[in-house]
Amino acid sequence: MRYSFGLVAAILVGLAGVRADILELKDGSVLNGTFLGSTAQVMRFQVGSLELEFPTTDVLALTMSGAATPAPPPPPPPPTPAPAQPAPAPVVPRNITIPAGTSLLVRMSDTVSTRNSAGRRFGARLDADLRVDGVVVAPSGTRLYGRVEESRQAGRMTGSSHLEIGLNEIKINGTRFSIVTSDFRVRAGNSTANTAINTGVGAGIGAAFGGGRGAGRGAAVGAGASALSSGDHATIASGELIEFRLLEPLTVPR
Repeated sequence: MRYSFGLVAAILVGLAGVRADILELKDGSVLNGTFLGSTAQVMRFQVGSLELEFPTTDVLALTMSGAATPAPPPPPPPPTPAPAQPAPAPVVPRNITIPAGTSLLVRMSDTVSTRNSAGRRFGARLDADLRVDGVVVAPSGTRLYGRVEESRQAGRMTGSSHLEIGLNEIKINGTRFSIVTSDFRVRAGNSTANTAINTGVGAGIGAAFGGGRGAGRGAAVGAGASALSSGDHATIASGELIEFRLLEPLTVPR
């Protein structure tokens, strides 16, 4: 970079210690060395080991070899620690499984008998909350649906009527789920004692009924369930309490 002395004489006082390569004098001399500093009247310049002084009026130009080394940038600030993240909430299972063998205590909403053919649908309701590990999966009053599995009417003189029912659906939170349960059987007629049996529920669940035509309400079956037989027809009346058990597990949303 080249400067006219007339433009830089006023700032040379502040340039002491800045290196220079070339000093040009008005008499045509050109010196290579180091600029040592100056005042308004004198410029000091080093050539080799010699320190020279020149009247500033004799200086034509001063060519600098380079600018001072800039100061290093300040170190970056330490990173701001990230805020502590809250511990993740525990994962709550979204489904719950009702195991096989679970008891379903239901109250019949419809009457079914051997007057109905196999396949006839009927409704019922839970008579007690259905719980799994203390959690109510289906409250009392939950709707269930079933069908007549077998319906056989006794003959006029001999034989017995046989009625068998089972549950196949439960409605939880507005959704119907298929279920497989034990059966409930009622037998009545001329030639046999009237009986009611819960199959697959366990020993001692079945109970005997008084025989003969027109037999009325019998003994309790299972967890308070009962059955009716009327004449030659095996009948399970609306309002009767019957115990079924799940034969297969059922998984439902919480």
